[in-house]
Amino acid sequence: MDIDTVLSPETSLRPWYAQLVAMTIFLRSAFGPWCWTSPVTGATFIVDDPYLKKRYGFVHYGPLLNELQRIEGALTIAFIPYNYRRSDPRTVALLRAHSDRFSIAVHGCDHTGGEFASLDESWLAGTATRALERMETHTKLTQMSFDNVMVFPQGRFSAKAIGALKACGFLAAVNTTAWPEDWQESPLTIRDLLDVAVTRYECFPIFVRRYPRDVFDYAFDALFQKPILAVEHHGYFRQGYEPLAQLVHDISAFNPKPNWMPLGKTVMSSCVLRQTGDDQFTLRHYTPEFRFKNPASASLRLLLEKPEKEGLVEAVLVANQKVPFEIHSGLLQYAAHVGLGEELSVKVLYCQAKPVIWKTSWKYRVGVSARRLLSDMRDNHLARSPRLLSAAEKAKNILAGKKT
Repeated sequence: MDIDTVLSPETSLRPWYAQLVAMTIFLRSAFGPWCWTSPVTGATFIVDDPYLKKRYGFVHYGPLLNELQRIEGALTIAFIPYNYRRSDPRTVALLRAHSDRFSIAVHGCDHTGGEFASLDESWLAGTATRALERMETHTKLTQMSFDNVMVFPQGRFSAKAIGALKACGFLAAVNTTAWPEDWQESPLTIRDLLDVAVTRYECFPIFVRRYPRDVFDYAFDALFQKPILAVEHHGYFRQGYEPLAQLVHDISAFNPKPNWMPLGKTVMSSCVLRQTGDDQFTLRHYTPEFRFKNPASASLRLLLEKPEKEGLVEAVLVANQKVPFEIHSGLLQYAAHVGLGEELSVKVLYCQAKPVIWKTSWKYRVGVSARRLLSDMRDNHLARSPRLLSAAEKAKNILAGKKT
């Protein structure tokens, strides 16, 4: 099997599962710590779209937090920045008190159809910038921090959008597919999809999440040292939180046991480590902000590396101190020492991007407002009445010219 085989978006890795699993188990049994191994496997359940009020659709934040505490799970809301002024203070206060189990990440900007699938670089830069500005304003209004991670609306994005996210300071993207709309210019390979994160585009990490259809897919991800990222919408909780509890139970039974964390912590702790000598290790991380706690029973001398492009990195900070670095063969490399039980904190600083001036037309803004209003009606009212939801779907199909 050639892991540099070029794939297409319709191709699944499932036909290669048996070969890949057998080969990986053999190599890990034979070479142990000399293989790339993740010191910690993070796990997060992501729910797309809800804003932060007492209830959104079938999401009731109070009971949900109680369930997360009971099952020792962690959940992140993919929060639409458009809703930055709609959060309820009492609900936010409750959520802030559970930051070890709950967080919010960035879900598009206006959540329009394919807003990050555009090939217009100025549009993408403006949209990404506005998304961050809104999230930062939300933090000022509520004192609730956010995970600087982009979750693409409808799973659609372009390779140019990845460049915009990197220039604006995002840490990573999370998506149900690693394939951009314009993938033909640079298709992915088996090797790309087996890595902890796909970094083919701008050396920016895209972490792949999965719907909870088959728990074996999550086991496959864990075997290949990936974080375990599950995704659903509010309708997943239509019958309560038992499906979530069962999923957390099944994933927590993996060996080694995953560590349930909010999304930001999961991606920032994602790395692989391999031994290169006595107390010497090479560590590869993927996000420009990175946290690593020494799991060994001794101090470690580390050569750290991160997929990176030439000419973009301004400085590397380890424990807030600049350290020498170089970029060679597509890898940023630098050294660090981490003592017994110590935590390493890393931040890669990039050359500052040009300020973005971005304006949208009144027609666009009216369309966005209408879309959000209709989505809220669907999730908060129609979804709770199957009869009304069915009627709405029929009306939608009639308006779209489809047969019912």
